[in-house]
Amino acid sequence: MSYRAVSGDPWISQAATPWRDSFVLGGVLFLCSAVALGLRSPGHLSSLWLSNALLLGWMLRSPAYSHRHCWTAAAVAMALAEWLSGSPLDQTLWLTFADLAAVACGWVMMRRLPLRVRQMRSPSSVLHLVMCSLLVSVVGAVLGSVGMHQLMHWPWQPMMAMWFSSELMHMTLLLPVLLSFPASLEPLSWRGQPFRQIVQALLPLLALVISEAIAIYLGGPGALSLSMPAMLLCAMRYRLFVVALLNLASCAIKLATFSDVLLTSPSSELETTFSFRLGLAMLSIGPLAVACTLMAFKDMLSKLRHAVNHDALTGLLARTSFLERAQRTLERLQREHQSGAMLMLDLDHFKHINDRHGHAAGDRVLQEVSARLSQALRPHELIGRLGGEEFAVLLPGADCVTARAVAQRLCEATREIRIDMNDGAAICPTLSIGIGCTNMAYPPLGLSALLRMADTALYQAKASGRDRYFVAGERPGEADSPAFACEHSGGAKAA
Repeated sequence: MSYRAVSGDPWISQAATPWRDSFVLGGVLFLCSAVALGLRSPGHLSSLWLSNALLLGWMLRSPAYSHRHCWTAAAVAMALAEWLSGSPLDQTLWLTFADLAAVACGWVMMRRLPLRVRQMRSPSSVLHLVMCSLLVSVVGAVLGSVGMHQLMHWPWQPMMAMWFSSELMHMTLLLPVLLSFPASLEPLSWRGQPFRQIVQALLPLLALVISEAIAIYLGGPGALSLSMPAMLLCAMRYRLFVVALLNLASCAIKLATFSDVLLTSPSSELETTFSFRLGLAMLSIGPLAVACTLMAFKDMLSKLRHAVNHDALTGLLARTSFLERAQRTLERLQREHQSGAMLMLDLDHFKHINDRHGHAAGDRVLQEVSARLSQALRPHELIGRLGGEEFAVLLPGADCVTARAVAQRLCEATREIRIDMNDGAAICPTLSIGIGCTNMAYPPLGLSALLRMADTALYQAKASGRDRYFVAGERPGEADSPAFACEHSGGAKAA
């Protein structure tokens, strides 16, 4: 038996086996629970119970793990760890039920949200994360305290306060790390980076380290907030996952450093612990909110930049963007004393396609041709839509021989397209291409002159019968020779 994760979720890309995944999840939860239970004080709840946050983050990050086999494995792992730690069976079963019920409530709430929100890529992600953490903490605290009051006669009010504050702290610190964990980790490399940029990248981290050291040296309750300015700097400079990881590390340092100092008064242990944990949870929200907002702003800016620089119909570079990039590329080629070639492409008889089949069919032809042209070109070669059915291609480092081979390949790729219409007709588009090369003139041609040269060659190709390419500067009779004309020429067909 096997199942496949939802294909729309980019976090899951391959099939999963329930029993294998259940074993992995159960093993990790058992180890995490066993360590937490081994560190707890007698007669108290574990103060490092990370299993609930780990389970919820795991299932939200990988929806395939929400299968019933994984829920069963999680229940068995957590109950086994509790029972092996010496807890009575009834206490073990009730605490496991309270943990799983709380996690299930958080999972149901978060799974209803858009994927972008769950990926921590929306300004509202932190708000939903806090609401989910509050829900999980309240459900777990109520069920756990009521059950333990009935079973073990523990006072329910202190237990509810401790459970709630501990769960809220763990959720707000660990969930962002799990939800923002990148699908693929890119190795950090400083090679080729200017020293100034490296220093600027490390400054927020250095500020965080110094502020944490000062806080440890000074001590006192106010030292908890000394690292907040540095964390905000990190949130404005680094990725969300790095910010969440630094936030977790910073709060872990505070928890290890100040907990013993703040809990020196036994009479105020409950109030101080409750306040301390809530303070850590709230301190983590600010940097996360800043990082999420900046990420959403960068995503929006990237989409806006793409919309400005690319043609909405074909996805190719728009005219202005293509000309700007082509100008920069030609200037670089001139500095490096390299050649280049410009291709002007025009769809044959495109007006006839629009008149006979409608503009929707013409748009479809433009999209199909654009996709084929992009596939036939190499990544460093520029292609853009200049307007209507006219395209341009810049081939950096290419001479006329290479340009001819590319033009032949583009003609062949276009000729393979066949678009079947609803009325039984078929559209088979073809291209006419004009080629201009920088190595045919000295000094090297600028962008405007090169475009004019390729445009003149395009008109000669169309006058020679279409569905072919023509090189500027060649004799007109040579355009019909097998070395220059596309095979099976005959113009666009709209049968």
